[in-house]
Amino acid sequence: MKRILSVDANLLNSKIIEQDIKVYFDSIDEKFEFFVAQTPQNTLDIINTHNIDIIFLDISSKFYDGIKLLKYIKQQPTRQSKIVGVTVLDDHTYRFKALKYKVYRYIYKPYDNKEIETVLKKYFSRNYYTKEINRIENFINIEDIQHPTEKFENLNAIKEEDLELVSSYQKRHIKHTAHEFTELYDEWGYDVEDLNDLELSLDKLMMSILMDDDFEAALPDIINILETYNKFLYIFTEFEELSKVVYSIVILLREIEFDKLESFTMISKLVLTVIQDLVEWKERVFIAQDTDDVYYINDPILNSYVQIQDLLT
Repeated sequence: MKRILSVDANLLNSKIIEQDIKVYFDSIDEKFEFFVAQTPQNTLDIINTHNIDIIFLDISSKFYDGIKLLKYIKQQPTRQSKIVGVTVLDDHTYRFKALKYKVYRYIYKPYDNKEIETVLKKYFSRNYYTKEINRIENFINIEDIQHPTEKFENLNAIKEEDLELVSSYQKRHIKHTAHEFTELYDEWGYDVEDLNDLELSLDKLMMSILMDDDFEAALPDIINILETYNKFLYIFTEFEELSKVVYSIVILLREIEFDKLESFTMISKLVLTVIQDLVEWKERVFIAQDTDDVYYINDPILNSYVQIQDLLT
């Protein structure tokens, strides 16, 4: 049986995730066991007594240190669960800090049931789920965690009015349209010409990688494209986190030891996906100005980074 844990001080958030997970497992006619934790201590108790497959962890909680808890989860002498970092849309700190602990995926609050379904489909696919995931790490004393002084209300049932909030809660999403965003910078100005010049040679570069399978030869051009995008992003304080992640991808690519890698196929596809995502995002935000959420790029770029990091390490 598949076992899933949600860690969130707000019980309603966990109930929303459980509801979406149930829809998915009902659709494939499978059973699952769902656990809820509201404190660090409760979280460690659960993962040390059950073989949890996926943990949905609120890393930006105001009631406990989500990054410290993530670190301790990774150090437990149990089968290592895949951790999905849960955070708010405008978080520019916690997600980047969580990257070094190899978070499996990220999702935003309010939750999108499509994102949760994608996580479950990917993880529980036959090929992925059957591979070895029982990595054992050094033991850390549970008592080392600094527990929050706040007391959590131990609810056995959600109030009826809370259940009514679930559907409306999922629909709310803090968004900034491309038009609203670019208006803020009209007086300051911004120049996308450098990006346009790079993209003229992008098709040729992609063909070289896909047809000639020569990722190593194309790497300098790839790094140049990513660095140029990073310089562009650095202009905007709103995209500080995205800039950091793009820079982190560049660092990973610079440190590739080609003689130690058996295959570059997945890495090259992921890197090309990152570039294509950035190109499309630039067009939709700064040229066509037709996207209703300028931050939509954050999630796919973060997830691509995590996968590239996993393949290289």
